Amino acid sequence: MNEAPLAARIALSGRNAWFGLALLAASLALLAWNESRSAATHRALDIGGREVRVVDAARPDPTNEDRLVFVRGLAVAPQPIVDSETGIALPALAAIRKVETYQWREQSPSRRGVSGQTMETVGITLAKVWAERPEPTTVYMQARGLENPPPPFGDRRMTAAGASLGGFALSEEAIAALPTAPHVLDPTDAPGAALAGRPLARRGEWLIASRTPNAPEIGDVRVSYRIAPAGDISLAARQSAGRLVAHREAETGETILIAARGLATPEDLFGGAHAGATFMTWALRFVGALLMMWGFALLLAPLAAVADLLPVVGPLVAAGTKGAAALLTLLVAPLVVAGGWLLARPSALLALAAAAGALVWLSRRRARRPEAPPPASPRPEPPARTPTVSGPPRPPRL
Repeated sequence: MNEAPLAARIALSGRNAWFGLALLAASLALLAWNESRSAATHRALDIGGREVRVVDAARPDPTNEDRLVFVRGLAVAPQPIVDSETGIALPALAAIRKVETYQWREQSPSRRGVSGQTMETVGITLAKVWAERPEPTTVYMQARGLENPPPPFGDRRMTAAGASLGGFALSEEAIAALPTAPHVLDPTDAPGAALAGRPLARRGEWLIASRTPNAPEIGDVRVSYRIAPAGDISLAARQSAGRLVAHREAETGETILIAARGLATPEDLFGGAHAGATFMTWALRFVGALLMMWGFALLLAPLAAVADLLPVVGPLVAAGTKGAAALLTLLVAPLVVAGGWLLARPSALLALAAAAGALVWLSRRRARRPEAPPPASPRPEPPARTPTVSGPPRPPRL
């Protein structure tokens, strides 16, 4: 038996156990913070839904200054957004540019265990991929004369200057809150029908700057846009000096800025915000539970590494530690979520504490009450006495 790889695995699992502790601490903090954040968000939306004022978009009322207002109507911009780096004009209130570059990507060497005793290195490979972030030029690439050129520009968010909703000016944060949709461009939309010195071609929602768009080369660029077009919108925001800006709810400190396309009602707007907050709460609960299970698995991993001394027992212990990590997560995560939920809602916590105190008081009172004596058994009645007949004695029979 080659014990060196096994000893290295045991040492590595021991170091990973400390990382598992950090993951457990992070998961506990995430789950507790998520419940506090969720309670504050829903509370702020409840208050905002009650206090919001429906106003006329055409005539801002000075009496609503610094108040949460609901406005709906036609949002317009005096001129289109022009991307200064591509020269493309976009008829929109807001635009988001996404850029990807065709690059080399190094696939890290993978290691595979064989019977828990030896390690096999598969090797380094290179692949050509569209990547949003620059891929580093590694030593392995340099040894083969390969290099990833830097992208000509990156992602960007743009807003239209002077956008308005009726008599209100739209702030950048209000425009950024609007939902966006993919905007399909044509190569002729770019000045000179070229980008980064390469001709343009359209592939789906992407504009590809490449001399061979069907077989891109390293350094080629592709660009796509998402826009919030001008049109009817509905907005819940704070009125400030004739502008619509984010509203900060005083009681919870949460920010309220809700935007939707089309002519909605305040109930629709706040109901959608509640639904979005609920979805985010459950998504973060799921992420926290996954981090917790991963942390428990790393904490228990040294047991599986030591059990590999016995080839038959090792796989069974490894499967058992994974099952134990899942079981511990099912037990601990709901308790943390419930505790965070109660701590974020003091009224519910006080009601629960009062109910628990009442149950304890009733149980103690019942325990101290003296038991009633058993009912006395009825006294038996005396047997009936046969009456005697008085008179002269009878003569004996002959």
